[in-house]
Amino acid sequence: ASEIRPPKNLLKEVLQIWPRLPGAYSILGVCKDFPNEMVAFKNGPPLIVGPAPGAVLVASDIQAIVPHTKKAVYLDDFD
Repeated sequence: ASEIRPPKNLLKEVLQIWPRLPGAYSILGVCKDFPNEMVAFKNGPPLIVGPAPGAVLVASDIQAIVPHTKKAVYLDDFD
């Protein structure tokens, strides 16, 4: 509970906890205090990012975003 506090910088907060995460994961971090920001990162499972009109799409399967965008980037581990 001592780690729960309002963040000052979403990316910095994620970078502090990321090294402590064990195992395989794909994570999308969002925070109500930063409504226009998100942080996506992975270790193992696929994570795909694609632009769409007025949005950025994040998915673990290309089929989820193909109907909405023709461009996609597969993130490498620890990207």
